[in-house]
Amino acid sequence: GPPRSRPHLSTQPRANQRGRAYQNRLPHHVRQAEKRTVTTDEYVRDWTRIRTRDEIKLSKDGQEIARGIADGVTHDGNTLWLIQPAGKGRSMFTHQDDILAFRTKASRPSRQI
Repeated sequence: GPPRSRPHLSTQPRANQRGRAYQNRLPHHVRQAEKRTVTTDEYVRDWTRIRTRDEIKLSKDGQEIARGIADGVTHDGNTLWLIQPAGKGRSMFTHQDDILAFRTKASRPSRQI
């Protein structure tokens, strides 16, 4: 096809190639471990199963509304306290049908030796 006339398009592949070259310099086992690092969100239907210090994400209508470390749940599982990062502090959330809780964790399989 005709050569691309927009300069910002032609600079993009060079940056990608540089990133790939860096990737290939890393030891193979490091590259494999990076590929295997997966963040999983586990839906928690029953809030009484949330434990203190669990990493929790709350969403409503498909949008994340809060994320943080669980700091307590009432015995009936109706109320959750979350310590949020970035100075947002400790917040209270009530278990309503439209608020979903997820336990988040980055799971990396143990290296086989």
